[in-house]
Amino acid sequence: MRCPGPPCNLGPHCWVDRTSKKHYKLKWHHFKDIFKLVEEGHHLETQDDMPEKVRLDLYAEEQQFLQRHQKDRSTSASNIPPINIILPESFYQTSYLGSSPTRVPAPGTSSTSTPIKRLDISGPRDKVAEEYCAWQESQVEEPEQKAAYQEACKVMKDNCIDLGLIYRNPNPKRLIDLGVKIGAAEHIVYDIDEWKQYRKRPRTEECP
Repeated sequence: MRCPGPPCNLGPHCWVDRTSKKHYKLKWHHFKDIFKLVEEGHHLETQDDMPEKVRLDLYAEEQQFLQRHQKDRSTSASNIPPINIILPESFYQTSYLGSSPTRVPAPGTSSTSTPIKRLDISGPRDKVAEEYCAWQESQVEEPEQKAAYQEACKVMKDNCIDLGLIYRNPNPKRLIDLGVKIGAAEHIVYDIDEWKQYRKRPRTEECP
């Protein structure tokens, strides 16, 4: 079972898989199995006569070696220290989300170019929210939809979510995650400006 050549780096004895042309190193425990099989009458003269049991052992050992090698590489990669990337200050000045530029203050500076959006409506926050939800309820006729806005109002009160918070950070998903129906959440988040204009109208306009 000497290497048929050209010599490989696995040592003087190896087995060559005729299909893949790959060399497999033969170790002492392989020879013990070969000796035993020869004593039992197995014919062994060429590389093609390698016993099936030894072949399967060689395949299995190679697979185990590859798996250990891959695991060692993964462990080594996880031990690489993190790389700190220092970005230029211009990066912090403008960050783009989709097609709309959003101003982002650089570290250590105050955000003076983009003031926080404020609702600017007087009155207790919970009562303002109730008034807004009542207006939303008045925009629909189906009892199921009215009930959806009533439930939305209850969710907002239970979680201390007022219109000011929604106006500063318009995100329907927060309400949807709390159980508000999708359509109701969308209207509650995005109809605030429309409601503000409605609220500013003289009440006489509503009279016939």
